[in-house]
Amino acid sequence: MQKVLKGIVSVIILFFGVYVIYRNLNLRKIPSVDLIKDEQTSSLYHRMLPNTANKEWLNYYYSHRSLTKDEVDEDLKYNIAYKNTGTSESTLKEEKLRTSFEKVFGPNTYKRVDSFIGGCNTYRYDSKVKSYIKMTSEVCKMSDIYILSKIIDAKIVKEKMEITVAIAYMDKTQKIIYRDCNKRMDQCSSILKQNVVAYDEANLDAKKDKLQTYKFIYTSIHDEYYFESVKKLK
Repeated sequence: MQKVLKGIVSVIILFFGVYVIYRNLNLRKIPSVDLIKDEQTSSLYHRMLPNTANKEWLNYYYSHRSLTKDEVDEDLKYNIAYKNTGTSESTLKEEKLRTSFEKVFGPNTYKRVDSFIGGCNTYRYDSKVKSYIKMTSEVCKMSDIYILSKIIDAKIVKEKMEITVAIAYMDKTQKIIYRDCNKRMDQCSSILKQNVVAYDEANLDAKKDKLQTYKFIYTSIHDEYYFESVKKLK
C-alpha cells in the first residue's frame, strides 16, 4: 500500500515539475492577468485610441519611439475624449467632454478650448449654453490600410499598470499584412503575409515575435488608472 501511495505522490510531483518547466519556458507568451481583469485591461487600452474614422490619427502612437502624456498632441487628446463620449450629436455638453477627457488623462487635465476636431467635424465652444456646437459636418478620409493590435501582456508594477501590445498593418485592398508603415499609413514595408482572405487580431499570435510591440503605462490615482506614457519596445 505504501509503495502505491509513494508511486502516486511521485507521479503528482513529476507532473507538477513538468508543468513548472513548461510554464517558465512559455511565460513570455502568457499575459500576467493574475492581478488584473481582461475587461479592465482592454478598456484602458482602447479608451485612449483615436477615432478610427479619421485616418490622420490612426498611426500616431506607433510612429513615435516614446511619448509622455504631456507630449501627446492636444488636438488628439480632444479627439479621443470626443470618441469616448459615445455621441455624435451636434451639441456636446462641456461637462460631458470634461469627464471623458479626464477619464483618460487624469483629474484636472481638461482645459476649455475654443474649438476641437471631434471625429472629422469641428466643434466650437458656446459659452451661452456651456457646450461645444458642431460647426462643420465632414466625411472622414478613409484609408485602405488599418491597424491590427493585440494585448500580449499586462501587469501591475508598484502603482503602475503596464499593457504591452503587438501591432501589424493590413491593406484590405491588396490583401497584404505588413510589419511597418509610415505615419500616414500610405507607405508600408516588411510583408508578413500575402493573399490574405481573412485576418484579425487573433491571427497576430503566429507572427507576434516578428511584430512591433509597444508598452502603454498607466498611473494609479485613487484606485483609477490614467495614461502616463507609451514607448516602443521593438
